Amino acid sequence: MNEWVSKSIELANAPGYLDRLHAIYPVIPETTRPLPAATLQRLAEVYAVGDDQELVRTCLLLPKFPVKDPYVAFLRKREKFLEQNPQTVHRLAQRIRALGYEGLMIAVEEPKEFDRQIGTLFKRWLPSLGYPFWRSMSWSAAWESLSSKVAIGNSWSLPTACWDVLSPRPLTGWPRWEDDTL
Repeated sequence: MNEWVSKSIELANAPGYLDRLHAIYPVIPETTRPLPAATLQRLAEVYAVGDDQELVRTCLLLPKFPVKDPYVAFLRKREKFLEQNPQTVHRLAQRIRALGYEGLMIAVEEPKEFDRQIGTLFKRWLPSLGYPFWRSMSWSAAWESLSSKVAIGNSWSLPTACWDVLSPRPLTGWPRWEDDTL
């Protein structure tokens, strides 16, 4: 078994694990996300009319789409995607209408789900450890200046930074396992 998997299992089985985890990820009940009266009025009008495209378009403008669907993010990218995907729009509108008007109001004002907050909570907790952090794109200079290093970045900047600092080659794609020059 991998050393870190073993340590993780040991930590999870230790007394007080959830108590320590709560220090990193405090579970704070969220309040609803109230919408302005004008937005609620517009939503009521569009719901009553029965136009699928307008209902979905209006819901896409809300902070929270009323139903979970993997295609919502795609539809939010460009207005033209609504016209180009009428079956998807119809399917979403049916699901929204199936909630009923009251259910729709409840769904669009629901608090943010806890699992959507975890990444932010972890990034807020990390600096409390007292390690030096850097958020710079001049990774090589930062690497040379610190004895202990912890980098904070996104899923593109961190691998790029590691590659830039630790590899003599430019980033041209991820290495293959059979590549023995690493």
